[in-house]
This record gives sequence, structure tokens and C-alpha cells, in this order.
Amino acid sequence: MRDSVSPTAAAFCSGLVGGAALLAAFQHLARRRALESTRPLDVQDPEAIRHPAAALTELLVRYHENLQRRDPHRGEPGSSSYPIRSKVKPGELRAQLPTACPEDPQSYADIFRD
Repeated sequence: MRDSVSPTAAAFCSGLVGGAALLAAFQHLARRRALESTRPLDVQDPEAIRHPAAALTELLVRYHENLQRRDPHRGEPGSSSYPIRSKVKPGELRAQLPTACPEDPQSYADIFRD
């Protein structure tokens, strides 16, 4: 008995393969554009490194300060002020993200503000 594939199934499979190749090409192009749009820090300019590093350090310090801050509405003194369970629903954060990378680079201040 000979196995045969119907023309409809063959067309469907070829459409899937073509669509997957097209999607991969678009993703590659989007990734390349995103990488081209970012500029590395100028290591020769100390100020270009100092300000983003200071902002990151401040963010980390505030996080650690709040870890042991007493929250009168939850837990014992010295317990974490951050909730154990997430307050957002699954997919909620993803819905807030843009669908594509920004065309122009953003400043570190804008990134940290987000």
C-alpha cells in the first residue's frame, strides 16, 4: 500500500514552513535593528558611566532598605515589606511592554524611571 499526501495537506505544510521562515527573517531583522540602535557607553568618559552606575546603586540600596522596613499592615517587625505573592495577574506585565524595541535609544534616566 502506497502512502500518499493529499494536495491540501502538502499545501498546508508548505505554507507552515514558508510562514516559519518568514517569521524567523522578521525576528532576525528586528533583532539586528534593535542592536544597531543601541550605543555602548563611552568608557573614556567617566561621567557616562558614573550617572547610570549611581542610579543603579540607588535602586539597589532602596530595595534593600525596604526589605526590612516594618510594614504595620503585614507580618512581624523586621519582616519584608515586599509581598510574597505577586499582586499582578499573569500576562499583565507583558501587556504593558511595547510590541517592538524603540527605534531610538532611551536615556538611562528614562529606563530607571520605568
